[in-house]
Amino acid sequence: MESQKKGVVEYQEALEKETKGVEVALIDPPELVLLSQLGYPKRVMDRPPEEPEPKRHKPALVPEDQFLAQHQGSSTISVAVPNGQVIEITVHSLSENVASLKEKIAAEIQIP
Repeated sequence: MESQKKGVVEYQEALEKETKGVEVALIDPPELVLLSQLGYPKRVMDRPPEEPEPKRHKPALVPEDQFLAQHQGSSTISVAVPNGQVIEITVHSLSENVASLKEKIAAEIQIP
């Protein structure tokens, strides 16, 4: 990795010497294009402008008790297991704990 980094630095230094006084633009690095040949104004184009950070929205989460009240009764959960099979597990309530769900999955795929 270090030798690769050194090679890149050496390449950049050699390129700077070779193109001293000539305006260049990086397009699809590492290709270099002479701006004067393309008819662009003589200025160096470092990189495209950075995009602003995306606006973060507050998640519209429903409180747990409200969610459970809206989703009463039994539910079916689809679980993808390592062999590529998808199994359906029915839970009596979404308030069941993860340990009971794991037990049901283990019983379904016959894990001791």
